[in-house]
Amino acid sequence: MSLRILGSLVFGFGLLACGSDDSSGVAGSKKLVELSTTEIGDLCDYTSDVQGGYGTSKVCGDGITVTVPARASCISRLEATAASCTATVDTAEACAEAVGEDLCKLLSEPKCAFALQCSDG
Repeated sequence: MSLRILGSLVFGFGLLACGSDDSSGVAGSKKLVELSTTEIGDLCDYTSDVQGGYGTSKVCGDGITVTVPARASCISRLEATAASCTATVDTAEACAEAVGEDLCKLLSEPKCAFALQCSDG
């Protein structure tokens, strides 16, 4: 089984397109469902950087591998965030930072629990 990080939505989430070294540069209080494509790209870049970069994978055992998705996939998944999602940029950044490069923590990190609620499918 292979899990993809939602933007490292996970949602998870290379390059800091804008902002400081410790955030995506997108307003933290903004809901994920309200982000423009540019803001989604910035969030994906930040979360990917925090989690080791696009394409980084970690084998977690029991046949589970967690992979930071490609930028285009991250953007696409965040654009498909469920309308009922109340998570904010701060929520997504906190998840990515809590997981860091230990991608297997995505499966158990409480700060990432929002991902299921925000998944649209």
